[in-house]
Amino acid sequence: MPIEFITVPWAGHRHRIEYAWIGPPQPARPTLVFLHEGLGSIAIWRDFPRQLCEALGCRGLVFSRWGYGRSTPRPHDEAWPIDYLQRQAVEFLPAFFEALGLDARATPPWFYGHSDGGSIALIQLVGFREQHVYLPPRSRRPHRRLAV
Repeated sequence: MPIEFITVPWAGHRHRIEYAWIGPPQPARPTLVFLHEGLGSIAIWRDFPRQLCEALGCRGLVFSRWGYGRSTPRPHDEAWPIDYLQRQAVEFLPAFFEALGLDARATPPWFYGHSDGGSIALIQLVGFREQHVYLPPRSRRPHRRLAV
C-alpha cells in the first residue's frame, strides 16, 4: 500500500497527515476507515487492513492521526486536551475527509476502530445514521465474568 501525505487545515494549524488507500474505489460499497489506538500509526496495522478490505470487497483508508506515525508531531510542550477524542471525531475527521475529497455525508464510511480509535469511531457514529463500527476486543485473553 503506497503511503501518501496530505495537508489538512484544522484548529488553526496545517497538519501533514500520513495515509494510504487500500484497493480501488468501490462505488457500490462503503469505504472502511481504520482508526488506530493511542500509540499506533499506519505501521502498526501491518497487512490487516488489506486482508479485511479484500474479504469485504471494499476500499479502505488507513492513516496516522496527527501526533502519530509520520504525521505532524504534537509539540512536546502541548498536552492532549481532555476532549481530544471528541475533537478528533467531530472536527478533525470531517476536515480530513474534505481534504481527501471523500464525501462522508453522501456515502457514509464504515469504521474499524481500536482503543482510542474505537472511541473516535463511536463519537463519529453519533453524527451519521448509516455508519457501521467494529470494535475489536482489547486483548486476546478471555474476559472474566463478574457475579453481581
